Amino acid sequence: MSKYVDFNLAGPFSADLKPQFEHSMIDAVIEGLKMDVKEARHPQVWGVQQGGTVSTTPVVDVERIYVGTADGQMYCLSLDGKQIWKFQAGDVITSTPTIDGGKVYFGCFDGFLYCLDFQGREVWKFQAGDKIAAQPSVDENSIYVGSKDGYLYCISKNGELVWKFDAKEPIGSVVTLDKDTVYVPCYSNILYSLTKKGEVVWSYNCKNVPSAPTLYKDNLYFSCFNSYLYALTKKGEFLWKYNLGTPVSQGRGPAVDDDIIYVGDFDGKISAINTKGELVWKFQTDDMIFSKGLVEGDIVYFTSLDSNIYAIDKKKGSLIWKAQIGGPIAMGVGVSQNSIIAGTWNSFLYSVSKKGEIQWKFQVSSKPPSLVSIQTKVEFNRKIMDAEILNTPLGEVYRLSRERNSGNITHAYGSFGGTYIDREGKEYTGRKREGNTRYGNG
Repeated sequence: MSKYVDFNLAGPFSADLKPQFEHSMIDAVIEGLKMDVKEARHPQVWGVQQGGTVSTTPVVDVERIYVGTADGQMYCLSLDGKQIWKFQAGDVITSTPTIDGGKVYFGCFDGFLYCLDFQGREVWKFQAGDKIAAQPSVDENSIYVGSKDGYLYCISKNGELVWKFDAKEPIGSVVTLDKDTVYVPCYSNILYSLTKKGEVVWSYNCKNVPSAPTLYKDNLYFSCFNSYLYALTKKGEFLWKYNLGTPVSQGRGPAVDDDIIYVGDFDGKISAINTKGELVWKFQTDDMIFSKGLVEGDIVYFTSLDSNIYAIDKKKGSLIWKAQIGGPIAMGVGVSQNSIIAGTWNSFLYSVSKKGEIQWKFQVSSKPPSLVSIQTKVEFNRKIMDAEILNTPLGEVYRLSRERNSGNITHAYGSFGGTYIDREGKEYTGRKREGNTRYGNG
């Protein structure tokens, strides 16, 4: 039995299994996702399922917007929201595209790193050993990207393998490039410093999974899933750590500007920490933050699962404006000269003016929003249970606990109440209790 078991939001339900509630599917998916992320022992980037969700941060480059979706599409749009082209990859795309030298690079859950030209035509693709979730990093000669198979791949601009580094555990975050160095965060809790030939210079054990480090004035700043923000020198020497109080999404590193580090966390809090490790200000949103902040001028932009884009005064921490768009936002924003671009979990890309006014929206898919599978473990009555989160077609979220070696359902918990009928026809009827619903013994 694996240490981690799947929390499966998909739910193998037929249409006739209908609990009594009126919550939307997207609400249930997001609530289940939040619950699972908070209980997970380490971050999970591999659990996004096929569906109509904007699953990368939009990238604005040369009057165009590039964005990927969970149904495997890479879109290119004009700044006024008109589709120029789209490319169908083989699986979910959570890898934010990198634009370089007239090419579009991105990874995919089908295990390929894709290279497209500016017309959206495939130039080449390189196959890794497993899913690619993170944004590729590109320098003058090579592309660097990690995979779930535990390798960092260095690939030539012609799509050929130059070298690969075995990190022993999955790499789910973007790597950071310096002149002669590659900084690699991985699931073994290690931050590696490599030469651009793939040789280890140093490694630092963070005691938990590190985010991508942000390089600023010869120091590295990164968060860990243990709720700490770290500062190291480029030589791997510890400077300080700051306790944020709650975990931070590990896909991208913190934003750093004018000696201030900006980071959002799972409690919906945005913290500004100076480069000495001292709190400057905090700002509270209404829901979890998965995205990296973006600084432009005197404003830092963040998104939240509360469906808002926030424009915050970077020095004072005061709200300048917020724009509510049509669904939860898990990814960051792209910025053009006049607009802020953000995508929602329920299949739309929005353009908002720099005063917070919605300019246009573009539907990337008519498919239902993506579901998510998170790996974790739970303890019930001092026994470790296999646990499943099940999302029905109408949006009810159920937690089923099974004894480890028997497969028997011992208890079921529902987010919203109602009746659940399992695939063997057994019925569970729930009642509200202290904000949760508990279903009787099976």
